[in-house]
Amino acid sequence: MAARSRHQPLVISTFEDLATHEPEIVRRINDTPNGGRLLLIDASRLFADIGVILSEAALAEWRSRAGLSLAGHAGSRTAYDAVAQAAPDGPVRVRVRTLLRKENP
Repeated sequence: MAARSRHQPLVISTFEDLATHEPEIVRRINDTPNGGRLLLIDASRLFADIGVILSEAALAEWRSRAGLSLAGHAGSRTAYDAVAQAAPDGPVRVRVRTLLRKENP
């Protein structure tokens, strides 16, 4: 059973919503112990854990624009659980600065 988020739900219906709320989402990720590492393992699950409800359309456009594979893969559930329970002061820290690639002027 998934843990309840301590955050108010943030509904992201479009890519534009994602861009608008990017600072809040990044803050939530960085405020989560091992949040950056969890983002790399399974972004969809981390978003659910931090109360970000991302529509399929927004997720698909994010994947397309970023060139990322953001869905969990075989074995990621165990890895995610292990990292989520690990001490946050481990030797590897991942600090998220942005979710979106900035367009060149």
